Amino acid sequence: MAHVVEIARNADHVLNQLGVTEAEYAAILDVAGEMMRERKLAWTDTSAYHVIDEGPDHLGLLMVYRIHVTPEEASDMNFELVSSLVDRDLDKPGLSVTFQGMKAH
Repeated sequence: MAHVVEIARNADHVLNQLGVTEAEYAAILDVAGEMMRERKLAWTDTSAYHVIDEGPDHLGLLMVYRIHVTPEEASDMNFELVSSLVDRDLDKPGLSVTFQGMKAH
């Protein structure tokens, strides 16, 4: 549990440094969630969350949803996600949410 709290603190620090509110980050994750719900997908328990805090020029948050689709389907979903985030003015430098296809061909 302490590890989760540390990740949350680091993520909060990075969001503050990037000038992104928690509400904006939640909205970004909601868009990804909408896409998964539309396709009746859930992420695996091995999805990854990375906080990058290596100085003021190297800040970021990365959420990788590992889902049961092919890599090609995940790639298509990533393009759709980016387009949707841009349309909603939610494309924020330093934040990245991606889908990773875990299904074999």
